[in-house]
Amino acid sequence: MGEDVQLGDGEQARGGVPGAPTPDLSPAQARIAEAAIRVIAEQGFDVVSVRTVAAEAGLSAGTVQYHYPRRKDLLLAALGWSVQRQVNRIEAAVGDTAGGSARQLMGAALRELLPLEGQRSEDAAVWVSFGAAASTRDWLREVYWAEVQRFRQGLLAALE
Repeated sequence: MGEDVQLGDGEQARGGVPGAPTPDLSPAQARIAEAAIRVIAEQGFDVVSVRTVAAEAGLSAGTVQYHYPRRKDLLLAALGWSVQRQVNRIEAAVGDTAGGSARQLMGAALRELLPLEGQRSEDAAVWVSFGAAASTRDWLREVYWAEVQRFRQGLLAALE
């Protein structure tokens, strides 16, 4: 979406978004991010830890910590993966509606955001949880709002 930027603590962010995780995850990282999303959706943001995510993923805590050394890394991966899942669903729905009216395209895209079941419900819970957490955590505020903007841009691009 943009160029990479260097973060203050030596980390690199993708697309000019400080802290934004890459959606290009290895299979193990994706499994861990999926598990973190489920923990957030079912138990809440503050319950996320290497141990709770490892148990949900069916992996050892060491494996989770190898891929995400800090809790912050794990949370950012979950947020980025949730955004990517939503963008993928919207792109697929809009692609299936190709040639439709603007209203049909918008309807297809918005249906993917309704918290009806499965991933949709999980992703809606992630957005709410991260939004609430960003209101009290400075490290997350900028990242969360940057992800909101990135998601908005992706949604607009899918509708063009």
